[in-house]
Amino acid sequence: MLAVGINHNTPKATPLPPKGYPIIGLLPQMSKAPLEFFEAASRKYGDIIPLKLGWETVYLINHPEHFKHIYQDNRDNYVRSKYYGQLSPIIGDGLFTLEGKAWRRQRKTAQPAFSGLNLQSMTNVMVSESSKFVERLRRYEAKDQCFDIIKEAFNLKLQIVMGALFSEHLADDDFNRVLGSITVILKEIETRIWEIVPAPHWLPTRRNKCLKHAIRELRNIIEKIVIRRLKKTERKDDLLDLFIDAERHYGWDSSSLKSLIDQIISVAIAGHETGAISLCWLVYELSNRPKIRDRIRDEANMVFAGGTPAPQRTDRHCGAGVSPAWSRMGE
Repeated sequence: MLAVGINHNTPKATPLPPKGYPIIGLLPQMSKAPLEFFEAASRKYGDIIPLKLGWETVYLINHPEHFKHIYQDNRDNYVRSKYYGQLSPIIGDGLFTLEGKAWRRQRKTAQPAFSGLNLQSMTNVMVSESSKFVERLRRYEAKDQCFDIIKEAFNLKLQIVMGALFSEHLADDDFNRVLGSITVILKEIETRIWEIVPAPHWLPTRRNKCLKHAIRELRNIIEKIVIRRLKKTERKDDLLDLFIDAERHYGWDSSSLKSLIDQIISVAIAGHETGAISLCWLVYELSNRPKIRDRIRDEANMVFAGGTPAPQRTDRHCGAGVSPAWSRMGE
């Protein structure tokens, strides 16, 4: 159960929470259409909403001050829900499953990789892969051919993640195996979130066997890449090199290789899924809002002036040029 302390200046929760079924609570409504359910509940019931899920009660938090209270001002008072415990056997002990001291260590390990010159290096990968993505879409357009945007988006994001992590393209066979494995893993994670009593990982069900095969495939490919890099003397200064440096800084031991692989898998899965889904929604929304799409295109042309996108070229425009058009996406 999640409890939030608030003061008199913050909105109060409604005294009448949404009702569900006697035993399973609101689980059927939530699992059927999560986004629609959360949006409707937020509009009707306020900023702190108790939700009955089976024999558990969770709280949906909506107000920015409540997020600040939980994640910034009092983060030591809150731990990840028990549902994250189901992820450890799947994605290992990475940033998204660890707690306390172990989490703080991995966070310090990863933080330098997402700042300064390292961010610029990742931006170059994003621009390169995104340009290839756009060219593929143009070929579809030239042939007046339909395509699967979900498949294309997930392919793009995995290419970006792999390029930022390893500074190299995987062989086609390895790339397809990684993509297939991550697809299976993400589907299993989503399924388990909505199950009241998920099957234990050790139970030899068809799903568990398929999941174990996917995890084994993914870990084997990443382990080979990491070991190959450890044997080399020249640096690439990509995310993998930075993660290796951090592990060595804290003292390389028998657990370091596993820790390194767990961290890479966490970054790969999280960065791959969230970015791909966001891209799909963006394409969908812009295709239905041509005026906003044209405004964003004009703003992008103004900011980049035909040049290459880069973080330092957008900072001064954030909140001034681009955001007004983006802010109308939900209208």
